[in-house]
Amino acid sequence: MLSRLPNALSVLRLIIAPFIFIAIARHDSVSIAALAAIAVLTDFLDGFLARKYNAISQAGKILDPLADKLCVGAAAVGATVFMGMPIFLLIIIILRDLMIGVFGLRIIKAKRQIPVSNIWGKITVFILTVTLIVYIYEAEVLYIPMYILAIVFILISSYSYFLIGMRLLNRK
Repeated sequence: MLSRLPNALSVLRLIIAPFIFIAIARHDSVSIAALAAIAVLTDFLDGFLARKYNAISQAGKILDPLADKLCVGAAAVGATVFMGMPIFLLIIIILRDLMIGVFGLRIIKAKRQIPVSNIWGKITVFILTVTLIVYIYEAEVLYIPMYILAIVFILISSYSYFLIGMRLLNRK
């Protein structure tokens, strides 16, 4: 039972992604806060439980980052469309996720190996989540610092994943 819990938590995040978008569209701050808390908590718990109970699975290696991308993507699109978040930040988020996805698929096809998330990716997802919350709750004084922090970590994590991907692809 415990071995399935991490993947179930990732699936829960996949399910709540569209509700995050809907809550933002409705400017429902209570639902946004609740859904964001669930997303952050389940993101932490799925990895923690998978490691603690030795329940790391091939499915989990795909579900966890996919759930992250869908939740962050839903929030970013919602914040851009309904709350006026600058489109440049949405474009950067989408480009990063596309690059990671395409590169990951290439590695899976070439090496039959699923690349795993690393600390830079996890930190970036957390910073993006905080940035989106700052924007959604209109903490204007934090906009610029959070944009800068988000972009810096997007670049760091993208570079990190690029290097890891190149090492995996060049490995004989």
